[in-house]
Amino acid sequence: MIPETIRQYLDDAGVEYRPREHSLAVDGSHLAQALRLTGHRIAKTLVVRAGDDRVLVAVPASSRLDLLAMSHILGAPAELVDEDELAELFPDCELGAAPPFGKLFKMPMVLDVALAKPGRMVVRGGTHEDAIELDFVDFADLEDPLVAAVSFEGEALAGPGFHQGALHI
Repeated sequence: MIPETIRQYLDDAGVEYRPREHSLAVDGSHLAQALRLTGHRIAKTLVVRAGDDRVLVAVPASSRLDLLAMSHILGAPAELVDEDELAELFPDCELGAAPPFGKLFKMPMVLDVALAKPGRMVVRGGTHEDAIELDFVDFADLEDPLVAAVSFEGEALAGPGFHQGALHI
């Protein structure tokens, strides 16, 4: 079940959304399979650290985060936060199942340009068996994210600024 804090956040904002229960899906590709959707409209949530700042980032489930691009945007080297920190940042969510609601979690929000398209999108619902379907315009109005090109498809390249095996939340 979607945690009360998340449902209340959306309800208080008057956002129309559809809860989507599904079979256990730990990562974005399995979530896309469970919901029978393309990974291009499913947002996976990541948290990066740049200095003392934490930033929530949403990229398509079919893509990988480009930490070099995030470093340029943030003006400091960006790295993914570890699982212990994720557990502290999202106490009401299962590890790896937090939605990209930066205002709810008191973090700035960056949305990959590939998700910034009219139509429906799907985000995690706080558990590995719940998702939230909402209209992109409603999401954008709610979160007012910085929209930027911060993802790429395919395998990560080795070298500075790239991270092999991005942690999905």
